[in-house]
Amino acid sequence: MKKLINSMKCFLFLLFCLAAYTYASADELILPENMIIEKNYKPGFGMSVGVVIIAQGNVVVMHQKASEGYSVKNNTSLYKNDTIFCLSNSRVSFRFNDGSILSLGSNTQMMITESIYDEANRKRASFIRMKTGKARFGVTKLSNYQQSDFKVKTPTAIIGVRGSDFIIRAKKLFTEVVTFQDTVLEVVNLFVPDVMPVFLSDFEKVVVEAEMLTSVVTPISEEEAEEFKQEFIFDDQTIITAVHDNHEVSSETKVENMDQSDGIVTPPEVIQISEDEIVTPIDEEPIQDDIVLVTSDDTIESTVDLNTEISEDIHESNMKNEMPDLPDHPIR
Repeated sequence: MKKLINSMKCFLFLLFCLAAYTYASADELILPENMIIEKNYKPGFGMSVGVVIIAQGNVVVMHQKASEGYSVKNNTSLYKNDTIFCLSNSRVSFRFNDGSILSLGSNTQMMITESIYDEANRKRASFIRMKTGKARFGVTKLSNYQQSDFKVKTPTAIIGVRGSDFIIRAKKLFTEVVTFQDTVLEVVNLFVPDVMPVFLSDFEKVVVEAEMLTSVVTPISEEEAEEFKQEFIFDDQTIITAVHDNHEVSSETKVENMDQSDGIVTPPEVIQISEDEIVTPIDEEPIQDDIVLVTSDDTIESTVDLNTEISEDIHESNMKNEMPDLPDHPIR
């Protein structure tokens, strides 16, 4: 009898361990099967849209339509359509060109679908796809910009950002959004897009589950907020909350030809030449470089596919219509 009881206990224990392992494995992020991790990093297509501040553990980036992945290190450049895999027991933080900071927790997959920062024309447009995991966002507030869009898409929601500090936890059928100080967000439920969006302000939380209406907005305490923040590499001093000054960077870079000791501009030296010393150049035919522009069918086809994919992403992010302007008071 005792042997039977002990056998049942062992069986139940093994069953419990198997269930726990299965549950943990379901949340564990796995790299694509065909991905090859290259030793030497190669930049992506176009201009860099951001840079890694700090990476801990096993973090991999994959460029658009590529089967190669690269281990992410400090100062690694990021590009449009890059997919970032932050694996188990890993964390990474990076900064976009507009100063916004994103910090990813373990088992998180995120794609930079769009990231445009045009300071000259005062435009910002960012669209992030967050397939699974958890991330903290410190989005720069930009004043007097003609366009300032920053949206995050999860499997169940689209979050419109105006300049905020918040956390998103995403799974296949679940999204949780938690806000911190000086934050205003707009949350659209993808399963009921025609319903009025939900607005969040400071220290609030909302949940969007598949095939269900968005939950009621609930407040959180500052103590709870601090617990949420512990999972991320995110220094509060790096959150950009002040108005962006367009002249700050340009004033620092315009130091050429300046005498650092007294701040006096040194004019270039002028050399005078007499007319007798001037030599008239001999007329020669201009030299033409033998440059041939070769365009392959594969390049044209990949460009067409890229434009089609971008159009689909923009259409999906717009959600039929642009999100309305925020009212003076959040709507519950």
